[in-house]
Amino acid sequence: MLTKMEKHEIEARAQELLETNGINPENGVDVVQLARKLDFMVGSVAMDDSEDGFILYDPRVEKIEGMESNKIIGVNSNRNYEDKRFIIAHELAHYAFRSDDDTLIAAREHKRGRNEDENWYDYFAACLLMPSKEFKKRFAELKNNGIKELIDGLKDTFGVSDESAYRRMLELNLNPNY
Repeated sequence: MLTKMEKHEIEARAQELLETNGINPENGVDVVQLARKLDFMVGSVAMDDSEDGFILYDPRVEKIEGMESNKIIGVNSNRNYEDKRFIIAHELAHYAFRSDDDTLIAAREHKRGRNEDENWYDYFAACLLMPSKEFKKRFAELKNNGIKELIDGLKDTFGVSDESAYRRMLELNLNPNY
């Protein structure tokens, strides 16, 4: 249950996941590479438009549904590149906060704000894709270029949507007007 965690604890857990797996986030995080380092099979799947993705993990078996892994992340094939990256990061949050022996089956619906835990998983995804230190550094490099150029530079560096880059600025109390 994430509802009792502080944001700084979630940020630290995301940073730890990157460090433990040798991921340097300075120029963005290859979230598929990270998932593969954690032994996940990751792929695009034809899904109903109301669904974004899913995670399956069963530590009791070697294979799930005939796949060559007991760890699978699927993303809706109709989503754009940035959304797919965020969905994978969100699903990794489910994995990062599970109990060690838990079987994990979770699906991400297309609408946000479903419940507090899902919002915390989204926060973890933002921390994973846009670590605060690297995000603040890139923000400082771009902040005098105008808001459009700032947002474009952040989204391009971190492989996220305009909305995600802007939301992360707010989360980190970064103001482009100073």
